[in-house]
Amino acid sequence: MKMTTIKFNSADNVEVTADLYQHENKSAPVLLLCHQAGYSRGEYIETAPKLLSLGFSCLALDQRSGNEVNGVQNQTARFAHSKNFPLKYVDAVPDIEAGIHYLTQQFPASKKIILGSSYSASVALVMAAKYGDIFSGAISFSPGEYFVYDKKIVSEWAAQITIPVLCTSSKGEVHSWEKIFNAIPHGLGQLFIPKNEGRHGSKSLWEATPNYTEYWHALTIFLNNQSNK
Repeated sequence: MKMTTIKFNSADNVEVTADLYQHENKSAPVLLLCHQAGYSRGEYIETAPKLLSLGFSCLALDQRSGNEVNGVQNQTARFAHSKNFPLKYVDAVPDIEAGIHYLTQQFPASKKIILGSSYSASVALVMAAKYGDIFSGAISFSPGEYFVYDKKIVSEWAAQITIPVLCTSSKGEVHSWEKIFNAIPHGLGQLFIPKNEGRHGSKSLWEATPNYTEYWHALTIFLNNQSNK
């Protein structure tokens, strides 16, 4: 496995740190992986290698709204904090957009899919609406009405999506994002509700989650469908 930690700047000059998991096929589809609140790119240290083995390159971001998980400190958040940048959920949008720009520059021939977790699951839906010309799909683990961005709530952004989206969460959370899912135009939204409880965010994919294989099955089907179109 080839993993390289890289840095690039956001439009507002925050230094963004990310882990690039590079597939040997440079034109392989690539996933932009965004972490949940209080976390870092370390959310994907178990998940990204598995995605790599399935044929996908991955870029796991540190967003400025976050901290640490799995022993990995969020370097983007540390930089932003040192320069007195605001650190709320919506403040992380430029970091994710910087990741999008990096992928368009470095992987021009690859299909691109965004995956978000918790607050970034909602950001992923916003990005799916804004950059439907770049992404072929979006995956949203435990989205919610966590913020207002550009004067619109998340469900308003979801209504503008033009690409396929997979939404999922723990079983008990589904009611909290049903309105967002229902706003996605007909035929584009795909829903996965696990038989067992699961966990919040992309932690559902961790082996520590008892029914993680349920989520991997649904995720793999969605990824293969979007990358093969």
